[in-house]
Amino acid sequence: MKDKNDISYLNKFMRGFTGIFVYLMLNLAIVPILTLIGINIVEVTREQGVFISLAVSFIVIVVLLLLSWKTLKKNWVDYKKNWKNLLSRNVKYWVCSLAIMFVANLAIAIIFNRLASANDETIIGIFDVAPLYIVIEAVILAPITEELVFRQSIRYIFKNKWVFIIISGLSFGFMHTLASLKSLADFLYIIPYSVPGCFFAYMLYEEDNVLVPISFHMIHNTLAMLVLIEGKLSGII
Repeated sequence: MKDKNDISYLNKFMRGFTGIFVYLMLNLAIVPILTLIGINIVEVTREQGVFISLAVSFIVIVVLLLLSWKTLKKNWVDYKKNWKNLLSRNVKYWVCSLAIMFVANLAIAIIFNRLASANDETIIGIFDVAPLYIVIEAVILAPITEELVFRQSIRYIFKNKWVFIIISGLSFGFMHTLASLKSLADFLYIIPYSVPGCFFAYMLYEEDNVLVPISFHMIHNTLAMLVLIEGKLSGII
């Protein structure tokens, strides 16, 4: 007869694995899936592309919320009561991640004469044609989805603190550079993307509340969007 702890871990493992699988399937296999149902991704309009992206994000979020519903309800109760303490205890880690990201991005820019990663360039390009969509995606949808996948789902799978933090951070960084791994600079951009992922994972492990990294991820992306908007308005970007 299996121990209750073993059964509990198996349940969490399956929830984590399912969340990651659904995320990967819908994001990495979206083009083959659309092709199978008769949609040529090359021929879709901008509006259709935005709708497809929002639909994928919505489906992924719904699945992830269902998988972690009990955990999220418990987290919400804790967050409502202690949000000031939860955020104040972890703001230093977010600031530290920003500093390390800045240094890493600056080093890559100086060595390889690259001012932005391919992922950042893609975001800027989407902003030019669908600014409202990219703001909603970056500020709301992505933080919720990515924290439930790269933090909560991976946390379900790995019990060890540092194994969880390292795998969570590196997988987060890898997914943000996956589409552009063509040069050494592209590989090195895994570092600045992995840094906040590791810090967000540390927050989750210490607080046992995924709403904490979700909050800082939203703040992080909001700041990035404000910088992008200011850059567009001033003509720098």
